[in-house]
Amino acid sequence: MLLIATGVALAATHFAKRALYTGRSCRGDAGLPGATCVYKFRSSRDGLTLRFVGKTVIATWICQGGGGEALIGGTLQGATPVPVVKVRANGTVYGSASRAGNKVTVTGKLMHGGKTVVITFHQGQCVVPRVTLNKR
Repeated sequence: MLLIATGVALAATHFAKRALYTGRSCRGDAGLPGATCVYKFRSSRDGLTLRFVGKTVIATWICQGGGGEALIGGTLQGATPVPVVKVRANGTVYGSASRAGNKVTVTGKLMHGGKTVVITFHQGQCVVPRVTLNKR
């Protein structure tokens, strides 16, 4: 019985293999050519990583004393890089990426047996909080 429970617990610490995970940053149209409101990530063959595969996402940064809109990933000029997201055995997720001195980290949690990932983007004192990605 213990062996079965352990197997179930380990299954929840991986992304669904080769699955597409999506989440929204806003309602409707992004309003900028080449940008979207939809995050798209694809999981690896072994289920240990997620890679951003979508268009540039319009998101909202929250910073000390303010905030504003941000461009996340994709190919639009000035977009913040998106790290490869990795999962630990305890279900927490993490990653970091840099481009032209622009360092971004991701933290979060894999939940619901690997069907949902909640991530937060961090850049200095700014964050894009609680991006919920669901397996499609």
